[in-house]
Amino acid sequence: MRPESGQPIGHESLGSRWPRSYSNSGRASLFPTDEQGQFATVYFIVERFVAAEEQEQDAWAILRSAEGVKAMPPAMVWGLTEALARARQANYTAKRAAARALDEAGRLGIKPGPRHASPALDLKTSPLCVPIDTDRATALRLIGNPTGEP
Repeated sequence: MRPESGQPIGHESLGSRWPRSYSNSGRASLFPTDEQGQFATVYFIVERFVAAEEQEQDAWAILRSAEGVKAMPPAMVWGLTEALARARQANYTAKRAAARALDEAGRLGIKPGPRHASPALDLKTSPLCVPIDTDRATALRLIGNPTGEP
């Protein structure tokens, strides 16, 4: 599963590569047809997860535009409200896709690897625990985000 926020940007997607590379090499034909379908389902769901993660990152980029703003015009408030709604929906979609992918992979006997296997995901504390009025530099130091910005 992924952390609630602080997710590194640009994680590589495997979904579209598996069907093409394995199908083209003939390796996929070594699996029974129903098992090929199960693998394709898992990879399709992973693609949905990646797309939702990208949508959430885009929404957070818009939300970060409020940083340091002392007074917001109504149009900016509306835009940020919409971006927050998009971030929440994308987060929900990503969580659902992750849960479904793990479930489908489990049916194939595939178990998840250790959580925080990547140093880029190893945070000292959850970003959700940092007070909202904390400046960016202090927040990044508190969570120990090894990737830094954004």
